Amino acid sequence: MIFLWIRFSVVAVPLYSHHPVPRGTLTSQLSNAYILNFEGGAPQRFAIQFTFDLSNGKARGTWTNPVTGKAETVSVTLTFLKRAIAPEGKYYIFYGDKSSDKAGYTFTFIPF
Repeated sequence: MIFLWIRFSVVAVPLYSHHPVPRGTLTSQLSNAYILNFEGGAPQRFAIQFTFDLSNGKARGTWTNPVTGKAETVSVTLTFLKRAIAPEGKYYIFYGDKSSDKAGYTFTFIPF
C-alpha cells in the first residue's frame, strides 16, 4: 500500500470536463511515498512524482520501487470527491480507483 501526499502551487477544478479547450498539465513536487510493512517493520520510503493532465483527468506517476529497485509507472483516472475548507485554505480531494496497477489512490490539491 502506498500513502502519498503531494502539494501543488496551482489547482484547476473541475479537473475533467468535456470543455473543448485544453487545460494543460500539473507536475507534482518530488514527494515521498511509503510502502507499508504489514509484518510490523518500518515502512519503506521512496521518491515519487506525478503529472496530471487537466484535459482528460488522468495522472501518471513514476518512481523506483524500493523493494525491487526497478523503475515503475502508473496511470490513474481521477474522480473529484470533495472540496474541503480549513483555516489554511481550500483543499480539493480526488480519488483514483481505476489504475494500471489495480491500486487505489487519493490526491489532495492545495492551492496557494
